[in-house]
Amino acid sequence: MDVIRVGVTGVGHELPELRGDVAVEWVEIPTLRYEAIDWPRGIQEGLIAKPFDWIIFSSRRSLSFFSDFLKKANREFPVESQIACIGESTARFAEEQGWFSDFYPTESGSEGFLKEFEDLISNNRIKPRVFMPSALNGRRLIADRLRELGCEVCLVPIYQGLRINPEDSASSLALVNGCDALILTSPTQAEAFLDYYPLRSETRLIAMGDFTNDHLRTRGFEKVISLPNSDFSRLGEIL
Repeated sequence: MDVIRVGVTGVGHELPELRGDVAVEWVEIPTLRYEAIDWPRGIQEGLIAKPFDWIIFSSRRSLSFFSDFLKKANREFPVESQIACIGESTARFAEEQGWFSDFYPTESGSEGFLKEFEDLISNNRIKPRVFMPSALNGRRLIADRLRELGCEVCLVPIYQGLRINPEDSASSLALVNGCDALILTSPTQAEAFLDYYPLRSETRLIAMGDFTNDHLRTRGFEKVISLPNSDFSRLGEIL
């Protein structure tokens, strides 16, 4: 059985074991580290005093930092608020925190989320109030579209990514050079990777999601493969 080494940036959770004629050895490439940032004054109190109709988690990481905030503040999740997740993986992670996801789309990704969430709220005469914990300078697509639909959206950055210099990890370059394929999980991860690491011409470049794919093409990378439905378990379809 052939073994392919696949590097991946910024996952933060266990990667699936793939079955088939090709075995995958996952290699996690350090590009960013994440840390919590202070919330704007009054947001924390307002979240509890007047609970939002929906809290939307656009990633497992935003959910994790939100959960950490509640624990440190010794607060419970506001029971009046419904939970929406960007995809099934994030919904499963929410359940691990003891929270039930009231909505997640059949297809992961911001575009798929919006299509189905718009249908869900289309018959609401009064559009819901929505809280979105996010990364600093994160993507605004969901928040902007929901505002266009008449929702009150509170988009709050609660964490940020800081670049890791490969010099801080002596083995990182060797890991990258040994990979047959690389999965870049977001434009931010892509920028951090491309600024620090040389990319061999024979290395297959894979984008997680259309947004990342489009970003890489603006950087001049034409032969980029998209990971189907942003689902790591479907990597075998494109290898």
